[in-house]
Amino acid sequence: MSENVSPVNSSPVDEAITLHKFGGSSLADPACYQRVAGLLMQHGHPHDLVVVSAAGKTTNQLLALIEMAQQGIDFSHALNQLRQFQRQLVEELLCDPQEVLSLLDNELEALGNWLCYETVDHYTANSIVACGEVWSSRLLAAVLSEKGRKSCAIDARQFLVAQGDVSPVVDEALSRQQFTELCQNKRTSQRVITGFICRNEANQTLTLGRNGSDYSATLIAKLAGASTVNIWTDVAGVYSADPNLINEAALIEQLSLAEAEELARLGNPVLHHRTLQPLAQDNIALRVRSSFTPDAAFTEIGRRLGHVGDCIVNGAKDIALYTFENTVANQELVVGLEENGFFPLVITKKDQQLAVVLRSEVCSRFEEFLDSNNAENFAKDEQCGVISLLDAGVSWYRKLFAKIFAKESDWPVVLSDNGLSLSVIVPEKRVNILAYLLHQKIYSSPKRIGVALMGAGNIGQQWLNLFAEQQEKLENSFNLSLPLVAVGRSKGALVDFSGIKIDEWQQAFETCEPVASTDIVVKLASHPFDDLIVLDVSADQGLTDLYPELLNAGCHLISANKLAGSAPLSFYKDIKQLAYSNNCKWLYNASVGAGLPILYSINDLKRSGDKVEAISGVFSGTLSWLFENYDNSQPFSQLLLKALELGITEPDPRDDLSGKDKQRKLLILARESGFELELEDIAIESMVPAQLRDIPLDEFLARASQMDELMSSQYEAAAQNGEVVRYVAQFDDSGDEFKASVGLQTLPREHALAALTPSDNVFLVQSQWYQDNPLIIRGPGAGREVTAAAIESDLYNLIKELL
Repeated sequence: MSENVSPVNSSPVDEAITLHKFGGSSLADPACYQRVAGLLMQHGHPHDLVVVSAAGKTTNQLLALIEMAQQGIDFSHALNQLRQFQRQLVEELLCDPQEVLSLLDNELEALGNWLCYETVDHYTANSIVACGEVWSSRLLAAVLSEKGRKSCAIDARQFLVAQGDVSPVVDEALSRQQFTELCQNKRTSQRVITGFICRNEANQTLTLGRNGSDYSATLIAKLAGASTVNIWTDVAGVYSADPNLINEAALIEQLSLAEAEELARLGNPVLHHRTLQPLAQDNIALRVRSSFTPDAAFTEIGRRLGHVGDCIVNGAKDIALYTFENTVANQELVVGLEENGFFPLVITKKDQQLAVVLRSEVCSRFEEFLDSNNAENFAKDEQCGVISLLDAGVSWYRKLFAKIFAKESDWPVVLSDNGLSLSVIVPEKRVNILAYLLHQKIYSSPKRIGVALMGAGNIGQQWLNLFAEQQEKLENSFNLSLPLVAVGRSKGALVDFSGIKIDEWQQAFETCEPVASTDIVVKLASHPFDDLIVLDVSADQGLTDLYPELLNAGCHLISANKLAGSAPLSFYKDIKQLAYSNNCKWLYNASVGAGLPILYSINDLKRSGDKVEAISGVFSGTLSWLFENYDNSQPFSQLLLKALELGITEPDPRDDLSGKDKQRKLLILARESGFELELEDIAIESMVPAQLRDIPLDEFLARASQMDELMSSQYEAAAQNGEVVRYVAQFDDSGDEFKASVGLQTLPREHALAALTPSDNVFLVQSQWYQDNPLIIRGPGAGREVTAAAIESDLYNLIKELL
């Protein structure tokens, strides 16, 4: 076996098929042909399909010959140049070139005869242009054969049948049948097929238009049931801008089919709208790769959802701007353009004018269309260009885009119907520089971090007020963009990636169509930012249940909600693991102690090498106020009703008295200290008698005096011993047995938990290094202001970690 022969000599016919397409630049000279042949031997299988364009500038040469013949210009010299180029390719590439040269000479003689006709009609011109692909396929098949790979050249006109002259529509059913029959005995051969050409039912040659070979490739892949199409070209794929103009342009390694279709519609030279059409219904991956660096990274299209953040700047020059009077008739004409095969880059209007921008290649056909529809009073401008920006979250860039082009265009910025691109009409001579400026502005812009608030109640609104004061300061301090992009309430969420004005969010909420809670993760996952931070300031179990999805979507979390931190241990550990696996952060310092740095202190002790052994405290500002003011001079129930009237308690005071909230807080502190507990591992003593726990609120308040005897007796018993009654949450691992409980305790008056400041929380932390003299943290542990401040503190610290 020759060392150049592929180690894969044969493959089962049912093995996955890859189609390789090579453009003219990949076949520009003998070295290119050798490179392509070697690439197929290394990266392909014998049963794969190959589609080729005409070599180098052959198609342009053939078109020039046709034009010269039609104008009566002597074309003999140009024909000899073409002959010399094609013969040189054959002679340098093949050891035994005679058979191929003989066929080439016969075809060149026939071509010369065609050009001598008095008129070169449409179909004859197509046959002349088709020669380029025929020569390429035959030569490449011969080169492969000489390298030891059995190969055959196939003229696509043998099976590809279409109707229509200007933009042929392929009969897929008939073409598939004829392709299957044609290839029945050729499945073990490398089938090298002509691109760009097909035929009609009268056997007249048709061409598939601009980038027709790419369209041939995806179409034939569909007919053959191929799984992958590799379009090999002189660039490694789709870039963030034209790499020939902008050195900083970066390769975009993944594009959704929708993004690729939009980019093709906008006139990107790497892709074409028709190329992508066969992929729409089939699970075929399209890869754009460089034949010059086949092992380098490439662009893959089609096998994922739309991605955000990989912006693509596209500048289109070879276009024409048509303007019309903004009449009803012209509006109807413009609306129907796509149905008639025209895909405008831009449709816009200003004042009393409609504007339509089309690629120059369709202008003659478009003007025929206008004449047939009796369009009047239109003007054409060929001295314009279009700058477009494509991204799955492109709406975020509207302000930046409009700002850059405010003085460059007389036309408004246009957001595409699918929401994937922004475009603006500019002078043609400014296209390159404006594309460069836009690309530089986007890719050198500060880090962008979006903030989504879930829970716009009292605390949420307080945080919004605080954020309004701090937003600009944070942006300037960290050199970043920090827009508020979502506000969630019970009936849904307002989401706007272009940014929500804090003082206008309520009005915007009332006029928008809220995103349902079931769709919020999908919506947030499509954000266009470097990072997205979700603030959970709700008490919603449904939102807590979405934490795994939010983390898998790459969102960071800040929780004031205690439900996740005190959830079943398996869920809690899953959240921790998902945050780690997805390189996300989950901060929840506001869930215990509001603005007090209790969780920060625990983590600081752990980071310093210390070990937390016990924590105790009064974790309720409401209970601090009650016990500090209760002296048995009045019934406990009257003091409770006074606290309710002052707004110190929860709307239902039993939420304060039951101990459940303190039990959850203690569980969070214990877990943060390193203990794996379930909520049920913490014993709880409710201050609410059993007969009062499940009755309506009004009835509870009316019967609250039933607590008085218990509280009075507790107070008197403690007082007789010089002690006080407190509602204490604690865990202790310093002895032989781990203990955790929440309930009433009597404490010496000199105890740190005995001296309470009304509405404060007190935390006592004992560790290996803080034994006899515990670390004490005291201060307001509840309230809108301090909780909002804790959330803002977490936000500040999270931003620092992300930069």
